[in-house]
Amino acid sequence: MLFDTKYDEKKIASFNQMNTLLRCVLLFFILGAGAALYVLHRSATV
Repeated sequence: MLFDTKYDEKKIASFNQMNTLLRCVLLFFILGAGAALYVLHRSATV
């Protein structure tokens, strides 16, 4: 088990919310970096 029984549901819920937020930020960062690299590559080859 990842979570010990000492953890109450509020802590687990807030942790899950933070985890989801981090995933969204990470996904946005990866998409932004990918788009920037794509644009740089296109402008470099043309």
